[in-house]
Amino acid sequence: MRKLITILMLSLFLISSSSAETETYKINTPINLQFTCTLNNAIPTSATFNITITDKEGNYLVNNQLTNELENGAFNYTTTFPKAEIYKIQMFCTDGNYSYSNEGYYNITPSGFSGTLGFYILILGLSFGIIILGLSLRDATITILGSFELYFVGIYILFFGLNGIKDPVYTWAIGIITLMLAAYISIRSSIELVTE
Repeated sequence: MRKLITILMLSLFLISSSSAETETYKINTPINLQFTCTLNNAIPTSATFNITITDKEGNYLVNNQLTNELENGAFNYTTTFPKAEIYKIQMFCTDGNYSYSNEGYYNITPSGFSGTLGFYILILGLSFGIIILGLSLRDATITILGSFELYFVGIYILFFGLNGIKDPVYTWAIGIITLMLAAYISIRSSIELVTE
């Protein structure tokens, strides 16, 4: 049993520690992107800053759009990302004499978090562990407590989706199946608790 717990904790650590070098934001949420322009190792007094955002297929979300200047070489642009995927951001700044360009990537997910696979493994492992413990002890109350964690996971999936699954139909199906499994376990255990 200790070996199983050790392996589970190690795999959870390894899965959660691997992350991409991109910023992560939530789908369909207005995001205020802020950038700084430094030309010739100095902050320009007057400059223009354009931004281009493309999805992984190369379709433009924003095409060479002029951004708003704040102060001290800072610029911002507010946008909403419509799909859960990685977007490429290309930036171009110029003051007429000098120019600067850069690119970066933004990871857009249903929940706004990346690397939640470890979270799902942990919660599902705990809930099934408690359910199995309740079944082995023949204690319906413990089994019902384990099913409450399955309710939590099902509702979380319905609200925030699963990273890596682009289709919302699959996400809803997995969430509803998890809720139905939790309902079956809790109702069946409740009936056994009442009839004993």
